[in-house]
Amino acid sequence: MQKPPKPCQREQRAPSTLKATSSDTDFEEETIARPQRKRTKPLLITTGDIVA
Repeated sequence: MQKPPKPCQREQRAPSTLKATSSDTDFEEETIARPQRKRTKPLLITTGDIVA
């Protein structure tokens, strides 16, 4: 869990990967999964892990 020297680059890679995987709808679900992943949800945790 090492943080990159440039957080901007990390953030740019996240949306790029999400867009390539699915449409904008997936991105919206990702935002909802991030706060919900704190709860006990394995599926959401996996999705949030990619973004986090």
